[in-house]
Amino acid sequence: DGDYTYTPTTAIPHNTVVSVVVEDRVANTSVVETVTVDNVAPIVTAEFEDANGGAIASATEISGETEPLTVIYFYDGSGNQLMEPNGDPRTVTSGSNGDFSVNTSSWNLSNGDVVSVRANDATGNIGTLDYTIDSNPPASPNVTNVSGFVGNTVSGTTEAGATVTFSFNGNTVTQEADNNGDFSYTFNQTGPTYVFVAHNTTINVKSTDVFGNESSATTVTMDTEAPSITPDHVDGNGDAICNASSVTGSTDANTGVELIIENIITGTSTTLTTTSNNDGDFSFDISSYNSYPFSLKVVAEDGFGNSTEELYSIDDTDPVASIHASDGSVFKGELDGPGYSVSISYGSPATT
Repeated sequence: DGDYTYTPTTAIPHNTVVSVVVEDRVANTSVVETVTVDNVAPIVTAEFEDANGGAIASATEISGETEPLTVIYFYDGSGNQLMEPNGDPRTVTSGSNGDFSVNTSSWNLSNGDVVSVRANDATGNIGTLDYTIDSNPPASPNVTNVSGFVGNTVSGTTEAGATVTFSFNGNTVTQEADNNGDFSYTFNQTGPTYVFVAHNTTINVKSTDVFGNESSATTVTMDTEAPSITPDHVDGNGDAICNASSVTGSTDANTGVELIIENIITGTSTTLTTTSNNDGDFSFDISSYNSYPFSLKVVAEDGFGNSTEELYSIDDTDPVASIHASDGSVFKGELDGPGYSVSISYGSPATT
């Protein structure tokens, strides 16, 4: 019937072009035919991968890419071939660009099941890739930062490539986590995607993976209010003042507070830091900074990045007091400003 087979003594390398010529009994020769040796198995790549680069698929569809026009078979984790509902082996053929997909609904796959995809090319080379079924929802997003005031950003981590949904007051915005699972969405921006989030707004953050599995929500509250600073002492105009030894005041409880001491002559500055106590009180010792003229600025910043500042000035001038004539029963006088403590001493021994 004219069939022939030739087995070389040494394997011919991949992609080698082999020429075939036929000569009959009377030395007539055929046209030269060529064939390219293919002894490399096709590579199968998954459309979706987990954080470790492993192939994953949903419980209803497996998709990926391999050599064009390659026949693909499917096996379970025990090596049993997966079949059509009618009992025939389930196969698909990759398209002209190598893409393939198969509906797996009839196999009743569960989370964690393994399906082995085997691509068989025209020369019998077989490439294999094991897929793990992912039908579990991702964990709730881990929100690592909520910053307010300027930026209003909610950021954190979730499953790589997941769609993160932010829901609040009937509004919904989404963002895709990057390949490391990181996400960060900034509200209150200008532009066509402007979304305003008011102070104390509750935001529910959910993740949906590439297969539509949805996590439970992580709830955060947007804080856009800066902490207030209340000086312990103010002058007649209500401006913050302090003595030459300490700067004191109060702000929100357990809030980071900075004191920026700037040398007015050189322009250099020193920053002291502290944290307000449970009552919000703070104090800085400045007794070692009185050898040069300086300005004082207190900055309070909460855990959301909201901050406010207050300028202090040193009042090291003694108050001026005068006293009117007294009949010994009532003492009256005048000072050069409000808020002073007045001590009156009289008699011997002195009564104060």
